Amino acid sequence: MKKFLVSLLLVLALFVFAGEATFSQGTKISFSGTATFELVVDSKGIDISGTAPLDATVSLSLSPTSVTSAGVTFGLTYGYPSSGTSIGVNFSLRTISFKTPYFDALYSVPKIFVSDYFTGRIYNADGTVTWTGSAFNADFSDTLKLTFPTIAGLEVYYIDRKDPEPSNDAYFSDMVLVKYPIAGFNVVGGIYRTSTLPTTHEFGAEVKGKLDLGFFKPDLTVFGGMVAGASGMETAYDFILSGSLTPVAGLEIKPTVKFAENITELDYMSNNILGDKYVQAAVTYSQAFGPVTPKVKVTPKYNFSSSKLTLPLDELSVKAVFAPITLYVKTNNSDVLDNTKKYELYAQGDLAVEMFSLTAKAFWKDVTTLNVFDYIHVQATAKVDVLTLTGNYRMTTTKNGYNVSASYQLTSNVRLTGFFGTLTGDDSAGWTFLTEPTWNAKLVYSVKF
Repeated sequence: MKKFLVSLLLVLALFVFAGEATFSQGTKISFSGTATFELVVDSKGIDISGTAPLDATVSLSLSPTSVTSAGVTFGLTYGYPSSGTSIGVNFSLRTISFKTPYFDALYSVPKIFVSDYFTGRIYNADGTVTWTGSAFNADFSDTLKLTFPTIAGLEVYYIDRKDPEPSNDAYFSDMVLVKYPIAGFNVVGGIYRTSTLPTTHEFGAEVKGKLDLGFFKPDLTVFGGMVAGASGMETAYDFILSGSLTPVAGLEIKPTVKFAENITELDYMSNNILGDKYVQAAVTYSQAFGPVTPKVKVTPKYNFSSSKLTLPLDELSVKAVFAPITLYVKTNNSDVLDNTKKYELYAQGDLAVEMFSLTAKAFWKDVTTLNVFDYIHVQATAKVDVLTLTGNYRMTTTKNGYNVSASYQLTSNVRLTGFFGTLTGDDSAGWTFLTEPTWNAKLVYSVKF
């Protein structure tokens, strides 16, 4: 609680300071953040907590001198020490930029993304993109980017390797990338020392853009280069052609062709670079017939590596809207050509009126055994002015649970909530069945600035 009050004082101080935050040398401070406070009452007692994290930046811009203009950007971080209430503030260099008549330079401490084949990032299942865990992030540090006023579009990247060069290391151990647009395509070429062989270099080039074939405008990605394999240097290539066609209304065809060889031997590729060889076509048809909309999506795929044809039924569904009732049924199968794969079934019904909504849904992993369902879930919600009541009932073949919750909005930033039941969680995080009912009541304050 004490930390929360100190944070609020910091917020107020920054608001007062913001009006005087511009100095003669051009320093500016900007900040944003959130503040939350919770008072929770449950069977264990009363708990009070609060947070007020800030996102702040500090930048320094120097005036031009002769033909060169220079800029420096810093990052500002702060936090509480392990004990006490004093606030630690830390400045860290982010970028230095300057211009000359012959080139413009940007020195960056944070990572700069250039290509999935060289400056590999991690693409997470939830849609986020990070450097955490990537080999590129582990082995390389800061970057120097050069652009040239007389050669529009040309970019040169020099990326510094973290580890010092041992006596037997290659003369050149860092990474150099060149990026240049040619006829609507972006070309990225690069060379770097391999991570395991100190005197060996891997190199290659990526070409990426869109072809215009008139009726078909697919995306094209081509990579070719040399990588260090188990038996020495090997040729690596990747060819990806994908696009979308709509020959008639409601019908969409997305063909994809991919051929790759030794591509996964690249040291610093992103985790979306795969060594597959296949052709596939995702075919989707959806058309409304009055209140009823059927939809079917299949993706036939032939894998050249395994010499196998698969035919996933991604979706076969029907949606019917008879206001205020909506009905939806969907089945799918990961491969209809494999008799060991089962047809799944999902069904949902919704009722929505002015102040009340009801949803019932169920899921079966195998439609041939409808008596063995994965779950049946019913949710009801009623909203009267600032009061919202929600109830859930969920059952499987072995257990069931329920809950009732309420939310009362006292002001735009303050609300009261209450909960009682044997079912906790949600669809994204998963549901938990309790053996005994639990309860809580909360007073919640939240604000963004």
